[in-house]
Amino acid sequence: IWQTVWCEFVPAAGYITKLLPVADIKNNRVLIKPEANVLDRTEILQVNVVINVNQSKNCQFKNRISKTGSIGRFIPVKIPSECLLLWSPEEPSLYSLQAQLLNSKGEVVDSVDSYFAMREISSGFDDKGVPRPMLNSKFVFHVGTLDQGFWPDGIYTPPTDEALQYDIKAHKEMGFNMIRKHVKVEMKRWYYHCDRLGILVWQDIPAVVKQHPQSSAGEFLDEAERIVKMLSFHPSIVLWTVYNEGWGQPSDELATAAITAKLRGIDPTRLINSLSGINFNAVKPNYDIGVGSSIDIHHYPEPGRVKYNDFRFSVAGEYGGISYYIKDHSWDFKRCHGYGPDVESADKLITAYQNYQNQVGGTYTCVCIYINHSIIIISNKYGHHVSFWFSFSFSFSFCSNL
Repeated sequence: IWQTVWCEFVPAAGYITKLLPVADIKNNRVLIKPEANVLDRTEILQVNVVINVNQSKNCQFKNRISKTGSIGRFIPVKIPSECLLLWSPEEPSLYSLQAQLLNSKGEVVDSVDSYFAMREISSGFDDKGVPRPMLNSKFVFHVGTLDQGFWPDGIYTPPTDEALQYDIKAHKEMGFNMIRKHVKVEMKRWYYHCDRLGILVWQDIPAVVKQHPQSSAGEFLDEAERIVKMLSFHPSIVLWTVYNEGWGQPSDELATAAITAKLRGIDPTRLINSLSGINFNAVKPNYDIGVGSSIDIHHYPEPGRVKYNDFRFSVAGEYGGISYYIKDHSWDFKRCHGYGPDVESADKLITAYQNYQNQVGGTYTCVCIYINHSIIIISNKYGHHVSFWFSFSFSFSFCSNL
């Protein structure tokens, strides 16, 4: 067991199982969709949502806003304009939310405390007509790392909650505003900290390295749908990555277009990177299928170049991978590798990445560094890569001010 497990007592009549908040910043409102496991439908009738909007100094609305609606349907709640705080990595404002399950007498049967953010993710164009990813209708350059989420002792499991927070805080201290969670679904606690601390998350759909046999295509689609539905609560997640470097990607381009359309139908509020690494397209290398929000290239060690296409922004999806081996603070060195020349000091490592960082920008909108990603590869500790910002033991880290 590597995800969070717990037991709790729930009311016999029914209980709330999920809340899905969707921000509508253009209309100063949030839509809350409550879901519940109702065992006695003659008793449970409605859900009441209560929001505390008094989180801004300019907000004069002292009372909490309450609105009642039905289970499984969106409940719109208007937020006074003077109380509107938009979420961003610089100011990750969260509103507190309480949902109450009511019986036929109006009595509270179950109550859940939660939160939501007012933020909007979209594609748009800058003043030069270049397609860009937009956060709250403004272009934000995404620069982050490829984070495979491995740990030196628990492998998939972090040692403490503090360790989860440290990883995110260190990213921000080093100047990153994004993390690409690479082919791993984290525990919900990690996404909560991303929401709270303010970091943009690109979430990969895990896949096998080889192409899926036809018999397992349905299973991959089912898992992708469940991952999107499970994580769609979190405002920090701004982009879904369907396939990475052709891993598990069908050779039929219509299949990639179909799953992109399917996921966009489930979650129309986020961006989709249908294929991270167009140069590894399983249909044909360097072939642009033309779907999704972005066009993405991987190149090592220096960042590659790919031109934006119509309404889709360009991404240096992976680059870097320079090895810096620290004795007694790395995995088995004989089994480790990097994608570029080895360096012998932290200064040389930082200089190399700064040089690469100077090559990106312009029409690029997102970069992910493999540090083993602007994405630098690997932030934390995949055992068989040796180019990290943090050492495998977490005893060393390098602040590059990228």
